[in-house]
Amino acid sequence: MSVPPIIRPLGESAVVVEFGNVISDDLNDRAIALTEALTSNPFSGFIEACPSYCSTTVFYDLITVRRSFPEFATGFSAVGSFVKNAALNLAIRRSENQPIFDVPVDFSSRHGLDLESVAVSCGLSVSDVIEIFTSPVYRVYMVGFLPGFAYMGEVDERIRLPRRPQPRVKVPKGLGSSTKSGPWARRSGENPHGHGQFSVR
Repeated sequence: MSVPPIIRPLGESAVVVEFGNVISDDLNDRAIALTEALTSNPFSGFIEACPSYCSTTVFYDLITVRRSFPEFATGFSAVGSFVKNAALNLAIRRSENQPIFDVPVDFSSRHGLDLESVAVSCGLSVSDVIEIFTSPVYRVYMVGFLPGFAYMGEVDERIRLPRRPQPRVKVPKGLGSSTKSGPWARRSGENPHGHGQFSVR
């Protein structure tokens, strides 16, 4: 039996539903399932739900919730009750049933800005890093930070590195590190391996 989630307020018009505090497919499945359940069967005042690694944030209109459910002392208690009931009756869609997308990646020196330094730091050849990096099927745990910015996992320990001590002021769109890829130019402390040729619309 799943452990009941912890529900915490996030300001006056949102709650965070925490299923745990580790990165796991099971917790991520629950976070996604709760998002889908609330989106398909919203309560009065519901705005949207956003899943992350192991939690779901639920946004709502406080005034609408208070007017619609006067039997509750606060908006948080009302939404907390709805969310708790939904979280205890989730229809989980397992990750193995989800579509898989192939993303062509350019690992040339022009785009693999840190590929050689990653190889040196890991005691591997560049070709070894590319082989290790491209072998698994990565799961997108969440999208955030920037529109279309995918947080994927998990990276093989052989090429796992900390963030750069000095972030790059600008990383061109499409460049990705071992477990992140974004469609927008951005400041980044990641170690870009290559350029993913994939458009997000």
